[in-house]
Amino acid sequence: MRDGDLIQSAPGWEIVQGPQNFTMSGNHNLGWLAVEPDSDILNMNDDIYFLESDPIQKLTQLAYGEPRIGCVSARCKVGFMGNPLQCNPRQEMPLTFVKTCTNASAYFRRDMIREVGYYDESFTEKYGAEDADYTTRINLAGWKVGIARDVPVKHGYGSEQCTSTSTRAIPNLGNEALHGVEHFRKKHGHFDVLGEKHWDFQTVK
Repeated sequence: MRDGDLIQSAPGWEIVQGPQNFTMSGNHNLGWLAVEPDSDILNMNDDIYFLESDPIQKLTQLAYGEPRIGCVSARCKVGFMGNPLQCNPRQEMPLTFVKTCTNASAYFRRDMIREVGYYDESFTEKYGAEDADYTTRINLAGWKVGIARDVPVKHGYGSEQCTSTSTRAIPNLGNEALHGVEHFRKKHGHFDVLGEKHWDFQTVK
C-alpha cells in the first residue's frame, strides 16, 4: 500500500496506490482488500524494521498457538509505541494479551478478519486510535490480541531504546492523533491511556 510515489515496484510485490487524501484506516482497508481472500495479513508500516531473523514464522506460530488469537503484534525494542506493554511485555511468557495495541507491525488471522471486518473509516484523521479501535473490536468479538516478547522491531528513524510508559502516551500525541482518541472515547466510552487497566487484561479485576 503506497501513498505518494517513493515506493517503487519490485519482483513479487503488488503496489496498491492510495488516494491523495491519506488516512490510516482507509489505506489499511485498501491494502487489505487487495490481499488474497484466504490469506492472513502481516501489517507493516514503512518505518518498521525487524531486528531478528524469521519474524513472520514466529508471529504465525504464536497466532495459531490458541484457537482464538486474532492478532499478534511485535515488541517495540527501539523507538516508541503508545501501549507501554508493546515496549515492555511480560518476560515470563511469549505473549502478553492486551486490550489494544499499535498495528504498525502486526499479524492478523484471516478467520478473525472475516468475523470482525475491516478498519472503521469513521476515523477520518491521517492517524490516531484507528488501531486501538480495531484491536478493541477484536477483543469484543471474543478474540485475543497479543504482544510477542521474542519478535523485536525498531519503530521510526531514531536509535533510542523504547521507553514508552503510560504517562508519556497522551502528552506526546499530535493534534490528529488526539482527534482520533476523542473519536475512540465517543465510540467506546473510554480511553484510559494514563492507567494500566486500559492496556493489560491481567491488571483488570
